[in-house]
Amino acid sequence: MSQSTPPASSGPEPTGESLGGTDTPQKSSRRGLAIGGAALAVALVGGGAYAAWSFLSSGPQPAEVLPASTLGYLAVDVDPGGSQKIEAFRTLRKFPTLKEELGLDTDDDLRELIVDEFLSDSDCDLSFEDDFAPWVGKKVALAGVPATGDDVAPVIAVEVDDEGAAEDGLQAIKKCDDDLGWEFRDGFALVSPTQEQAEGVVAALDKGTLADDDDYAEWIAEAGGDGFVTGYVSAEATPYILDLAEEFSDIADMSIQPSSGGSTENPFAGMSDEELESMGLDPELVEQLYGDDDAAAVPDTEGLEERLKQERAQLEESLEDFEGAAMTLRFDDGALRLEAVAGGIGAEGETPKLNDLVESLPASTGVLLAMGVHPDWAEQITSVVTDVLGEGAVDTVERATGLDLPGDLTTLLGDAVALAVDGNLDAERIANSFDPTDVPVGLRMLGDADEIGGVLDKLIASVGADGDLLTVERGDDGAAVGLAPGWVEALAEGGDLSDNDRFDDVVSGDGDVSGVFFVDFNGPWLGSLLDALLGGDAPEVEDNLEPLRALGVSSWVEDDRTRFVVEISTD
Repeated sequence: MSQSTPPASSGPEPTGESLGGTDTPQKSSRRGLAIGGAALAVALVGGGAYAAWSFLSSGPQPAEVLPASTLGYLAVDVDPGGSQKIEAFRTLRKFPTLKEELGLDTDDDLRELIVDEFLSDSDCDLSFEDDFAPWVGKKVALAGVPATGDDVAPVIAVEVDDEGAAEDGLQAIKKCDDDLGWEFRDGFALVSPTQEQAEGVVAALDKGTLADDDDYAEWIAEAGGDGFVTGYVSAEATPYILDLAEEFSDIADMSIQPSSGGSTENPFAGMSDEELESMGLDPELVEQLYGDDDAAAVPDTEGLEERLKQERAQLEESLEDFEGAAMTLRFDDGALRLEAVAGGIGAEGETPKLNDLVESLPASTGVLLAMGVHPDWAEQITSVVTDVLGEGAVDTVERATGLDLPGDLTTLLGDAVALAVDGNLDAERIANSFDPTDVPVGLRMLGDADEIGGVLDKLIASVGADGDLLTVERGDDGAAVGLAPGWVEALAEGGDLSDNDRFDDVVSGDGDVSGVFFVDFNGPWLGSLLDALLGGDAPEVEDNLEPLRALGVSSWVEDDRTRFVVEISTD
């Protein structure tokens, strides 16, 4: 597995700094800030291609004009250091579609795309050419900075090419929002909901910048250094995160309270799933709370309130020792790598390890999803089933499966479990076959082979005649179950996936990985699947998939640091 060896780390110390500005931002002010949010979202998608096109010096970063007391920070630098630009260019030009996009005539083209995305949802009478092109630079960051009391001042730091033009452009934006405020500092415009807050941001810079803050520098280094996208969360953000969670809990609580007239009818009656989702609500949760009858009474209001309190307590406990977090998105040696790290939020006790399982899977594994199993998971799963479906739900499952819960589930999951697909999968044969045993997909559990096999035998017996389609194989350190006998046998016997260079290139953890998702794009399965689905009628899709080598997602805990890495490699 590829290694990630972070430097030693020390926990951050609270700064407790506040900014001026007593006004709580109103809804109207949020429209003024929407330009940064929309620009940031689009830049996250297009930033890599845009940066690969721009071969200029990196220059000042937004962190240099934000206070050291900044709570959270997400920056897009579409003009990073030269080596990053070269890596991006070499990687992205392998893909025909992206190579064509890299042929943009000027740098302004992507900036126009970003601004147009904002303007499409705005009532402002603005245009890219008149109001943005003369001044918008290549770096933007969205940050949260402590303000008076418990408030947080949203700040957007936008690189400015021409301060005079920027003043004119921001004045034009302000016509849509009288509350918008800004200040200029070292080539950046610092935009906040109010002028008082913008001035407070600048005043706080006298006590130091985020770029010079030791904790910020340490966490960014832990995440691999600045990239095209860089993010940071301070340890001091904990109370603000809890307050935000409390606000969501209050909203959820209000949504199930009776009205002043005592009615407990469904407040979302008549709304479609799409309308509920647009409000950020889960249609299934709404149905669970109110039933499928539009006029149904609210069930178990007290139970839901208690559940919200428990979730709040769990969040407080998980963040009690939070030390900070950071993430970066970079190009490196033909690969795109997202790396994130957080301190003080790892699970207590020994972290389940996967290496003995995943490294011994067959070398031909094409797709893999695996995780280490915590000893308490089976009990927690059983508890959730009871909480959600009622006291009799577990008894129903036990009668249907013959299992004794949670004990048999603990045995079945073992120390680790993996879902694996053979990379030699023949999609055309499967599509033309009526035999499920042609599907080379299986589960492999690490643990006592006989005990795991015994639980599997119970499950198969409960299925009836269809259970004959399943094959169970016991190995030296666990058992496997699946449809294709040959693949199940290969899973149980073990192999040498660790010798697969593509696996080793994209799966991190240095021996301690506790969660893995792996896709080998070079296996025969992908071409077979494309032929079966597309029949050769979409060569552009195949051409853009051809450069892909492998995808790896890894998570692990190391020295009280929770780490998460996503890596996509190319040939």
